[in-house]
Amino acid sequence: MKRALSLIIVFVFQLGCTFTDPEVMELLQALQAQNDKLLEEITSMKGQLSALDGRYQTILAGLADNKKDLEALKGQVEALRTQLADQLKKIDQLTAQLTTQGADVVKISKEIAEVKASCAELIKLLEAVLYEQQIKNLKVGDAFQGGIVAYFFKPSDYGYERGLKGILVATRDLPTRLIWRTAYDNNSIFSSLSTEIGYGDLNTTKILELSKSFNFSAPAAEAASKYEVGNSKGWFLPTELELLIIKQNLANKGIGNFFTEPIGGNVFSTGYWSSSVMGNLVGATAPFFAPNAGVCGCAFFESYLVRPAKYF
Repeated sequence: MKRALSLIIVFVFQLGCTFTDPEVMELLQALQAQNDKLLEEITSMKGQLSALDGRYQTILAGLADNKKDLEALKGQVEALRTQLADQLKKIDQLTAQLTTQGADVVKISKEIAEVKASCAELIKLLEAVLYEQQIKNLKVGDAFQGGIVAYFFKPSDYGYERGLKGILVATRDLPTRLIWRTAYDNNSIFSSLSTEIGYGDLNTTKILELSKSFNFSAPAAEAASKYEVGNSKGWFLPTELELLIIKQNLANKGIGNFFTEPIGGNVFSTGYWSSSVMGNLVGATAPFFAPNAGVCGCAFFESYLVRPAKYF
């Protein structure tokens, strides 16, 4: 109660007005709630830092024989760690001040929020450093972000131009075969969809936008876009050429649990829907994943396998 009374005096002095008791208590409760939230976020940040440290140690172990990269990474991370330690120490000091009788809660809360923002920025930088190093160590077929590394973009790829690193695929097909779209009588709306590498997410977004605008369903694209594993989101229906490179790099080598054996000799049973359409717009393309099989120009209403992909 002493602290509450001293706070009331501080607030009345700062704001230059008179509060009734309920008004003051309501304001104090709001500030306390705000402060509690900040401190929860800071606790969460500390947990995040522990997770990042685990990633750092894993990367260090992998770089044991690469002294140049090892020392460069250590230098970057230690510099960020020092800055973070200073900021977290400041937060602890400010938090301690909140329990002091007569503390200026408004000012201290603002300072904590500012330091928290600084910590958040430093954590983002640390994550970026570790992410870049982690990417350097990846190879096709590796597990990463809930998927399998299928391809690394080349300078000639549109994905490379966008600053992306490569393509991941989900570890398994979606549980049911799906059609590409429901009935609609104007296929010219799909003419802008690309077959190229680096356009899968843009194709999928376009298909979903068109389905809303023209009132049809696009089950394959919708299901791929809704796929999630852990915290990994941003999945899509890959383009024709993306599927072909996935087949070449993974399926043909027995990686990724793809459906490669035709049922009853029917190669169509190994078809995977792409987000690309045929040149004459009468259907979409579905590469066959059976060895040495080609690409189907298939009617939109036929059902084929779906394997979500995402960029990293």
